[in-house]
Amino acid sequence: MGNSRPFQLVAPAAKINDAPTSVFKARAKRLLQPGPSPHYSHPDPQASGSSLFGDTRRHPSRSTASFIHSPARSSSTILCNAHSSNATNNLAAFDVPRIIRPGDGTPATFRISDISLLPSVSFVGEMPRLGRLWDDVAPSWLLMAPSVQIVALRWNASSPEIWVNKTSADDILNQIANLQAKVDGLRVRATSFQGASLEEGLGIHEATILCTQALKSTTATVSSVNRQNSAADGRRVVNALRDLQPSYSTYLSEASAKKHLIEKIPGANLIGIVKKDLNDTYAAFIALADALIENAPTDVVGDAKKLKVEYDEAFKKTLSVYA
Repeated sequence: MGNSRPFQLVAPAAKINDAPTSVFKARAKRLLQPGPSPHYSHPDPQASGSSLFGDTRRHPSRSTASFIHSPARSSSTILCNAHSSNATNNLAAFDVPRIIRPGDGTPATFRISDISLLPSVSFVGEMPRLGRLWDDVAPSWLLMAPSVQIVALRWNASSPEIWVNKTSADDILNQIANLQAKVDGLRVRATSFQGASLEEGLGIHEATILCTQALKSTTATVSSVNRQNSAADGRRVVNALRDLQPSYSTYLSEASAKKHLIEKIPGANLIGIVKKDLNDTYAAFIALADALIENAPTDVVGDAKKLKVEYDEAFKKTLSVYA
C-alpha cells in the first residue's frame, strides 16, 4: 500500500469475491505492514501504555480487524467496552467470525471477542499507522488524543458502530465530536459524550422496549375480555394498566429530560431511535386502550376511557419534545 495513495473506501464486493484466496493473503500482508503516515513519519518513542495494535514493529499482523467489526447478525443491543470483559452476556455472538475490508478491499476475519478484552490503548505510539488506515484523521486530533479507550457499540444489526469514547473530562478531546472513518459502511467516531450519559441514553431505549412488551402482554389479556365477561375481568385489565402508570410516567419524564443529552451523541441517530420507540409504545397503548374500551364490561368502560386520556396526554407531551 503506497504511502502517497490516500485511504480508499471498500471496493465493490463483486470484485473482491472474484479474487483467489492467495490474492487476499497477499493484499492482507501488504496492508498489515507498518508504514509511514501522510501526517507523521515517526511514532512517539516516549509513548507508554498498551497500544491498540501492540508493537507493530514486532507484531505487524495485528490490524484494524482488532477494533472494527462488520454488521452483526444479532438484533440485541450490545455495549462492549475495552475495559469491561463482562459488558455482554451474548458470548456466543462474540465468537462468530466477522469480515471487514479496510483500505483496498482486502478482507480480514476476526471475532468481536478480540476487541472485548482490549486494555486501555495509546494512540501516540501508533500515529503513523492510524494516519494511514483511517480516513479523515487530522494530525491535530491525534495530538489532542494521547489516550482514549475503544468502545464498540451497535444498536441493531443494521447500524454497527465503533465508538472512540473519551472518559477523561479534562482532556481537550471532550470538545471534539466529529472524527469519522468509513470502512464498508461502518463508522468510527470520537465523541465528547461521557460514558455514563451514553448508558443513560441506552437505558431509555431499552426501557421503551420493555414498556412496549408490557403493553403488548396486557393487550393479549384484553383480547380475552368481552362484554359477556364479568366486570371483574375488565376491572383486572384496568387495574393492570393503572399499575403500569408509575413506570410509564418515570420513563416518559426521563425521555423528555434527557433529550438534550441524547441528541449530543454523534452518528448513532439515538434521537431517531428513541422517537421511534416512543411512537411504537404510544401506538401499542392506543391499540390496547381501544380494545379495552370495545370489549370491557360496560361498568368499566368509563374508567378505561379516562385511563386512555391520561396516557394519551402524557405520551403526546413527551412526543412533542422529540418533534
